Amino acid sequence: MPTPKPDACKECPAYGWGEYWVPDTIVPDSEVLFLLQNPGEYEEQGLRVIERVGRNQYRTEPTHPQPLIGPTGYDADLHWFPLAGFKRGDVSLSNTVRCRYGGTNELTPASSKLGRAVQEFCTRSHRYIPDQTKLIVACGAHAAAAMGCPGSVTDWRGYIIPGSNPPVLVTLHPADLNHQPKMGIACVKDWKKIPRILNGEWPLPVPPIRYYRGS
Repeated sequence: MPTPKPDACKECPAYGWGEYWVPDTIVPDSEVLFLLQNPGEYEEQGLRVIERVGRNQYRTEPTHPQPLIGPTGYDADLHWFPLAGFKRGDVSLSNTVRCRYGGTNELTPASSKLGRAVQEFCTRSHRYIPDQTKLIVACGAHAAAAMGCPGSVTDWRGYIIPGSNPPVLVTLHPADLNHQPKMGIACVKDWKKIPRILNGEWPLPVPPIRYYRGS
C-alpha cells in the first residue's frame, strides 16, 4: 500500500505533487548509503520487480514502498550491486526527493529554482545518514547537487566531492544509461571503485613534494 505524506512535508514546494511518498531504507550497520533521485510508480505502490517477462513488461510482488524496487532496482540487483560486492540489504538506500512529480517519474531540472527548493526541503526534513556510513554514492544530477557537487554529474562522475565527510562518490543514476548508453563502461568503473574506497585503496594520497637543489 502507498504511504501517505507525513505532516513534515506540508511546507514543501512539492507537497501538491501527489498524496504519497517513499521513505528511505536504512540499514543501521551498513557502511554505504546510495543517494538516488526520486521514486517511480513501482516504488510508490510498493511493487518489487522480480522478473522481466518482455520488453518493458515485468512480474512483481507486493512489498512496502521503498527506493529502487522498480525496473532500475531489478537491474541494480542483477548487475550494479554485484559490481561493488553488495546485494540488496547490505546498503542503505535513499532518494533525494521522496515523492513523484505529477504522477510521473520526471523531476524538475536539478539546477532550477524549484528543483533546488525541493532538494533542500526534502534534505532538511528527511535525510538521515547513520554514524556507521563511510561512503555516500550520489547517483544522478539531483543527488549530486543535493550533496554539494560543484559541477555537472557528467563532469564529476567517478570522483569524490572535495571536502565531503563522509566522502561522496558521484556517478550517473543507472536509469540515465537508458539515454546515455555510451556511459555504461564509465559507470561500471565507478561502481568497482566503491570497495576500493572502503578499503582505503582509492584515491591514493598525493605523494610528498621533494625539492632538490641544483649543483
